Amino acid sequence: MPPLLVWYAQGFRGANSTVKHDASQTVPVARVLLLGLLWAGGCQSPFVADDGEQLRRDVIARARAAIDHEAEPGAVGNDIDLRQLGIDPQRIGELDRVSGPGRHRDSAVNPGEGLDGTEPQHVRMTLQQAIMTALRHNLSTEVARIAPQIRDTQITEARGQFDPVAFSEANVGQTDRPQAASALGGVPVEADAIVRDTASVQAGVRSRLYTGGELAISSRVDWIDDKSPGTAFLPDPASTASVGLELTQPLLRDFGEEVNTAQIVLANNAKRRDVLGLEQRLLQLVAETEAAYWELVFARHRLAIQQDLLDETRKTRDELDKRRDVDVNPVQLAQAEREVRANEIALVQARVGLRDASDQLKRLLDSPDLPLMTETLVEPSDFPEELPNGWKLYDAVAVSIQRRPELGQVLIDLEDVGVQRKVADNQRLPRLDLTGQVRTFGLDQTVGESYGDIDDDVIDYLVGLRFERPLNNRAADAVYQRTRLTALAQRVNYRDTARGVILSVKQSMRAMTSAYEVVGIARAARRAAAENLRALREREQMGESLTPEFLLDLKLRTQQRLADAELQEMRALVNYNIARVRFYQAIGTLLDERGIAFEDAARPGRSGLMQQERAAAIDGPADAGERVEP
Repeated sequence: MPPLLVWYAQGFRGANSTVKHDASQTVPVARVLLLGLLWAGGCQSPFVADDGEQLRRDVIARARAAIDHEAEPGAVGNDIDLRQLGIDPQRIGELDRVSGPGRHRDSAVNPGEGLDGTEPQHVRMTLQQAIMTALRHNLSTEVARIAPQIRDTQITEARGQFDPVAFSEANVGQTDRPQAASALGGVPVEADAIVRDTASVQAGVRSRLYTGGELAISSRVDWIDDKSPGTAFLPDPASTASVGLELTQPLLRDFGEEVNTAQIVLANNAKRRDVLGLEQRLLQLVAETEAAYWELVFARHRLAIQQDLLDETRKTRDELDKRRDVDVNPVQLAQAEREVRANEIALVQARVGLRDASDQLKRLLDSPDLPLMTETLVEPSDFPEELPNGWKLYDAVAVSIQRRPELGQVLIDLEDVGVQRKVADNQRLPRLDLTGQVRTFGLDQTVGESYGDIDDDVIDYLVGLRFERPLNNRAADAVYQRTRLTALAQRVNYRDTARGVILSVKQSMRAMTSAYEVVGIARAARRAAAENLRALREREQMGESLTPEFLLDLKLRTQQRLADAELQEMRALVNYNIARVRFYQAIGTLLDERGIAFEDAARPGRSGLMQQERAAAIDGPADAGERVEP
């Protein structure tokens, strides 16, 4: 019940008026009207939205019916039996020590001079530090963060339509006009002129109700000083004070909370939609940041491999050059020199790739402590892992239907259509409005005395109904039909969007599974190449003749093949880690997988800073990373 009504119902009593009427008939009617006003002003009806949860359950049920969940295979390994390649399994440890990703993990690399001609500066950074820095500073997410705040103002604007409004009015006037006087037996009984000074003041508060009506409570004072010749009034001057309650309440069209608060519901839904859009943008940012981080790891590994290969090629060339006058001809020397120059070109390209990968990550970080304009390099301190995939297709699909933000946005769109349909349905009704007024009066010579004379037995009331209906209701019927068709389209849109989500989940899961398999194949190929080079070096140590053909055709080619195999294995490992990121992005749980609470990521203020401080306690500074000497 609105507070003004409570105040009026509980305590509005005045002193006895100097003017008395027989109100034995009017008082019960007035009180019944007052109760009706209080009911109409205070009643509310709950809003019932479309149940989008049923659509969600239907999609998940279809997936369960199509997928034999129990028959899905679990996680499998990707190791290849080396005995198939003719390699003694006892040598695996030795081959992995002299080759493979671990050999170059901590290798020093020389990226060369930057564009500004300075020596390279490095900032060491973990993957978690990179992600948290991007979440805090990335400029592309700022617009997405501002959007829900804009919606807050729209929600406040919609709610503000129901705020009470104070109003007042004051008038001062003078009347001085002649009039025909009545006479009785030739003697005038009325003045032949009206001469009066008047003033009136009215003030009150009115408010729009959630039920669609408008309620107003007001007080009015009218002051009259009659100066008409030949007449006298008591009291003179006279003050009339009154307090009244007015209500206009639709009973059919425009009635009900769900109709009149529709704009509030729509504004709230718009904010929810923007929040889901922000979550979607954060998922994309984390995925892009992690992919850029692993690409930087690969670029650094590629440069380390290329440095080692160039060193080995130069050593072989120098061995051939020492035998220039023995058994090495100029053609063979030129061939060895060509190999060196080709690897030098590859080294330059690897340096460029490293700096490009570092800049790409810096662009995503947008950290003021690591400006994109500088030539400072980000040095990754984390290494890609080879964690097997334990997800089953049905589980992944079910989680994605629950978690993907775009599906939530479609359900909110469906809720909006439900709100609009209920409003449109209400607008098809005829208009039947109840109007009611209750006013009590007091009369005396002064304003204060007239207020003191107000009595609830002296009451005017007025009750009315106003009816209206279009003879042909085509416009309202058309709007309602449009909302029904729009709701049907939104349901179809949800199923279509869900199909797209399922497709992306399957594709990302397939990419992750195949990438995991490729890691095993690439590792076996690298081990085979390492075994080939080991056997070749063993032949050298046993005193085999180091002919130019041996050095050129065997050693150089074997070194190149091992470098290529190492690069392919690292590429496969990085691709697998990126594929895992894309998979978790596809099912909508990437933030959870990285230990990031969406609420904190959406507000990178105090909560975000606490997370970064926690990360800094483990891994070092969260923003700029750890600067290391070149």
